[in-house]
Amino acid sequence: MKKQFLTAAVAATIILASVENASAAASSLPLRYESPGVCTGRGITPLTIEGAYGSSIAGLPFSSSTNYDFYSPPITAAPALKTTDKGAGQLWMANANSNIDFKVTVRFVFYDYNPASGTETQIADSGATKSTSVNHLQAVEINTPQGYISAPFTPAVGHLLHVRVAVTLASGTATGGYVLLNTRSGTPGDSIAMLPAGSTKTWTFASPSSSVPVITSQPVSQGVCRGGAASLSLIASNATAYQWRKNGTNLSNGVNISGAATPRLTVSPAGTGDAASYDCLVSGASACGSVISSAASLTLTAPPGNLAITAKSNSTVSLTFTGTPGIQYVVQATSTLVPAAWVSISTNIADAAGLIKFTDSGAPHPSRFYRAVGR
Repeated sequence: MKKQFLTAAVAATIILASVENASAAASSLPLRYESPGVCTGRGITPLTIEGAYGSSIAGLPFSSSTNYDFYSPPITAAPALKTTDKGAGQLWMANANSNIDFKVTVRFVFYDYNPASGTETQIADSGATKSTSVNHLQAVEINTPQGYISAPFTPAVGHLLHVRVAVTLASGTATGGYVLLNTRSGTPGDSIAMLPAGSTKTWTFASPSSSVPVITSQPVSQGVCRGGAASLSLIASNATAYQWRKNGTNLSNGVNISGAATPRLTVSPAGTGDAASYDCLVSGASACGSVISSAASLTLTAPPGNLAITAKSNSTVSLTFTGTPGIQYVVQATSTLVPAAWVSISTNIADAAGLIKFTDSGAPHPSRFYRAVGR
């Protein structure tokens, strides 16, 4: 409904404010809204930068201070930027509210983004605009200042151009606020990033590729006893590289870590310091972005305590032992102390005090051996 209203409003109702046009040289890159899954950043943003304009308007809702992050497809050629070059932006804002006005400031910050490592380097910062009114039932073109490149810089081939558009609510209530995008050059809604601004330099991007990695099976959280082994794994298509991370920090193979750059991470033996959140950065062959898996938690459980066994009759035995509250433990039994002869006879969850009680009502006569195993 919001998109349909905006289309009609821009065509018929919104009064377009008269604002000085920003430069639209070859360095001007349209900001567009696309469906998720194309070559954009890590695969977590639906916003893209393109080399050509679209033909239909789209609106991104705005109600309070918001960062809109735009990512290009992989760079195939980029201009060499000098300290005399500048970065700037042009953004169209609309207000569909029938009687309430608001004011905003707008700022464009440019980054060179490495999809393989998830790191980026700032290239330029336009600086924020003065507070600009977006009156009810109107659309306004907002042009940022032009911020100099801090040092000579050439974005790397295969990296992505990342533009962060920071829109800050300066005053008023933006209940009907929208950022307008996707229209042809020179028409309301042609929001663009300019790097450099005021001069002609060309950026070239690869076409969006079908070889973006897709994770089809996510890692699953699990618990493991201290000193035990834990494995976290995923399945991904179109993947050429894997990087497991612990609490957001890249892992490398070490004393008890293996498979840090494979689809399966193994932690063995697991210690107290290994209890954490783990995810995996998966990269594709085309450098067309990367995807990050869901986070899986690894929890460390205490091994079961000594079993207290009470025989109630020839065929009924009561067992009691301690463990970690809320964790499953398996009771196993055998009539002969042969390793292969142990059979699981019950799965139990430790109560809030870490206590497990189990009654074996089918114990054979004359003897039976028991043990508890952390699950």
